[in-house]
Amino acid sequence: MFMMLIIVISKISGIDMNTSLNQVKNEVSFKTDIFYSMFVALIYAPIVEEVVFRGVVYKSIKRNYGGFKAILISSFLFGAMHVMNSFNNLSFSELIYFSIYFIMGIALGISYEYTNSIWGSIINHFIWNFITLIIMFIKIII
Repeated sequence: MFMMLIIVISKISGIDMNTSLNQVKNEVSFKTDIFYSMFVALIYAPIVEEVVFRGVVYKSIKRNYGGFKAILISSFLFGAMHVMNSFNNLSFSELIYFSIYFIMGIALGISYEYTNSIWGSIINHFIWNFITLIIMFIKIII
């Protein structure tokens, strides 16, 4: 949903929303080694990122500060991690991508809390990345 919003905003405004280094890196990787990209996006990233951000960071913060602050802080860190290669050259599009990852982190944190299982956030992360891969594939063939 957010990726479609970015595409629409980009087309209407003329602003290049594909300048996120993370996004460019993902698209180049997708074009050059589709199987590796699919493995990373659909298996590795959902498991590793969810274990780190929900299983370790969120749990640790929740223990000391409660669930609300834990979701916000872990989501902020999740968003920052996805744009950290761009901190020296933050652009408008990087802030948009950070916002998307931050909101995604909140949704994944809520999913983790709601299901009371890391698997809830892993599955939702997988679904998000799967949809993103489909959109990247469509962008390539159009």
